[in-house]
Amino acid sequence: MPPRDFFRIALIALSALFGVTVALAFVAARADPQQHRPQHWIDQGGYIAKDGHRCCGHEDCLPVPAANIVSTPKGYSFVSPFDADITYSIPYEDAQPSEDQRHWACIDLYSKNLRCFFRLSMGS
Repeated sequence: MPPRDFFRIALIALSALFGVTVALAFVAARADPQQHRPQHWIDQGGYIAKDGHRCCGHEDCLPVPAANIVSTPKGYSFVSPFDADITYSIPYEDAQPSEDQRHWACIDLYSKNLRCFFRLSMGS
């Protein structure tokens, strides 16, 4: 193969590789990094708290282990995962069903108020 043909093929291959790299970078840049968080379903589900605000921001929703949930005659109770001095009580009618079969608490990080609580679906 003459050197000229070799360089032409190499240039075509490098151009194709560059095009694929740019396309992959574009796709990766457009991917929503929030989509891979476990609580993504809460963010995207449009869940609203009793005060009319959205249940969850990007950092204030987290799972609560089932072992930490106490069922009382009036509802659920658990100690805040952010502050052991705070215990939340949620009436049964205010607990929303979880889409992923885990308990979730959405807590305003500034006021430490519980916005939403997601419980296991009935029968779980």
